[in-house]
Amino acid sequence: MRLFGMTAAILCLTAAEMEIPLETEPIAEPFGVVYLDTEHVYDQMTGAYSQGYVPVIQGNDAVVVFPLLCEGTPPPTLMVSLALGDPDTAPFVCRNYARTVSCEQHPVDGGTETIPAYYAAFHLELRSDRRNGSYPVTAYFYTQDHAISLDYTTYVTITDGISEQTEPEPVQPVVTTEQPVLPKLLLTDYHTCHTAETAGDTVTLSITLQNMSQKTTAKNLTITAAAPEEICSLIGVSDTQYCEQILPGDTGTFMFSYEIRGDVPEGQYGIPLTYDYTFGEGQTAAGQGTARISVVQPLKMDFAMVQVPSELVVSDRIMLNVQAMNLSHADAYHVRAVLEADGFFPENTAFLGTVPGGESAEGSITASISALYDKAEIYGMTDGTITFFYEDRNGKEYTQVQAFSTEICSPFTEMQIKDSPQDEPKQWWYAMGAALAVLAALAVYLIIRRRTGGGV
Repeated sequence: MRLFGMTAAILCLTAAEMEIPLETEPIAEPFGVVYLDTEHVYDQMTGAYSQGYVPVIQGNDAVVVFPLLCEGTPPPTLMVSLALGDPDTAPFVCRNYARTVSCEQHPVDGGTETIPAYYAAFHLELRSDRRNGSYPVTAYFYTQDHAISLDYTTYVTITDGISEQTEPEPVQPVVTTEQPVLPKLLLTDYHTCHTAETAGDTVTLSITLQNMSQKTTAKNLTITAAAPEEICSLIGVSDTQYCEQILPGDTGTFMFSYEIRGDVPEGQYGIPLTYDYTFGEGQTAAGQGTARISVVQPLKMDFAMVQVPSELVVSDRIMLNVQAMNLSHADAYHVRAVLEADGFFPENTAFLGTVPGGESAEGSITASISALYDKAEIYGMTDGTITFFYEDRNGKEYTQVQAFSTEICSPFTEMQIKDSPQDEPKQWWYAMGAALAVLAALAVYLIIRRRTGGGV
């Protein structure tokens, strides 16, 4: 008779809400301290920095080496760019020397010993009209998220150039009646550090103009790269640069730095260029063009905490509500939530689809509750996860995970039964019918479990 009364527990149990901590992907360990290696001698170095390292001249190149070490967790890569000083007086041919270096094993001190280091070696082409002197070369090292940002300067000494004390030979004037041909300058290349720049970051835009003329030199060139206020702001005091001359068939490279606004929508944006120059005996000419910067928005999602009951009974059927909030300006694609837990049989995946920037979306997961099958006992505490998946515009997938714990209870849980002689026969038959229904559900579960290879 106790069996029939206990079936009422199925209908009397209620779900108590509990706070479930939100777990996201593990936070990456902070990077260690990156610093210049002043004690070791690397390949293409004549001495260590502590010994007064001086870059060497090889042919028509200056070889400059910056070796860096890391104490602690090393970042996987460092981005490095060079500042070569005033392009009018520096002996180097101006071009973009930016690159990415990794922490790898490098031999040191001319022996077989190797150490892990970021080895940045540059071959800087020297100008044919370079002058003797000592010139600074500054390397800027930084991670993509600017968690590390530092710079180091060394000096290149030129001894095979034009001496300040030597007067150049006078150039004999050439008498000609031929009119100079207008040199045509074309925008032949422009690029930034990455294929697409992240909104809120700083970016350096490299612009290359080529003199398409075969005979005439373009002189006194000034180029202006505007910074549209709705896209970015200029870093520096001027948006105009000067070049003394571009020989026929030669090129000139110009660098402009900008800070992209954080609220710029994803897309490609134009940077208007205008330039003017002289040729021949003072004739003037002008031109214009457009460089483009691709901008992407960083994707940031948050998910409301899913409320899972603290106790559930075998044969229960529950529905869990999920909510996704897009906290960024970019759209999130294929947003969905998946439930996994011993004793839960999810009937669906909560598919929220595309969540535009600044908006939210809701869905639900329906699951049936069964006995535990991964543990020795078929009833008791079980742990589970609700994993949220989403993708950015390039198809890169991200995840966030919520963990929960709950107790799976038997439908035959012990409870106090009060004998009631006044109970009507009809109530006895109701209790017996409910008990038989529970026994039938449990029998079906055990048969399915045995067929799939599980034990009791």
